[in-house]
Amino acid sequence: MASKENPSVNKNCPVSATIRLIGGKYKALLLWHLTGQTLRFNQLHRLVPEATPKMLTQQLRELERRRSDFPHSLSCRSAPRRLLADGAR
Repeated sequence: MASKENPSVNKNCPVSATIRLIGGKYKALLLWHLTGQTLRFNQLHRLVPEATPKMLTQQLRELERRRSDFPHSLSCRSAPRRLLADGAR
């Protein structure tokens, strides 16, 4: 059955559900690159150079908000390790 907001959207259709989850200019491409590996922001930006940093950040944040809807973990919160001089912590 179609929704009242959008009569052409079928909430039981797996294709409609997928489009609702990954709809966005770069989300499908980002998910493809993130499948099976962890990448940092700059690595993703090199793989999707047409995305501006602002757009890339926005798309990643939207994916992170919806991460419970995806079968694999997705986190954009990893910070790079810092090298500390003389073993200081």
